[in-house]
Amino acid sequence: TLKIKEAVLDKNHPSLATSYSNLSSIYKDLGQLEPALEFQKKTLKIKEAVLDKNHPSLATSYHNLSTLYLNMKQYSTALEYAQKAVAILQYLFPNGHPNLDKAKQNLEEIRKRA
Repeated sequence: TLKIKEAVLDKNHPSLATSYSNLSSIYKDLGQLEPALEFQKKTLKIKEAVLDKNHPSLATSYHNLSTLYLNMKQYSTALEYAQKAVAILQYLFPNGHPNLDKAKQNLEEIRKRA
């Protein structure tokens, strides 16, 4: 499916971002973090090109990258992406919102390990 999409869709098509993200999740679940990271980076590149800087889907990609880097024990990079996710969610949601609270908890978990 991905090969077909890459052949017929624009390089920044949202459907490609979805496919890349799905593949990233599969590789992560298989414990293959390097390919997971590469697909998640492709996802982010597309989202940064086509979405508003405060789009919730962009926060999701930042969160996914922070999780991958955390699993790879690259704490400073994980922290950087977690902070970006929190910044977007703080812009979008009031304090106490479950999505914002979860992102802040993830950020604190990374800070503890860093």
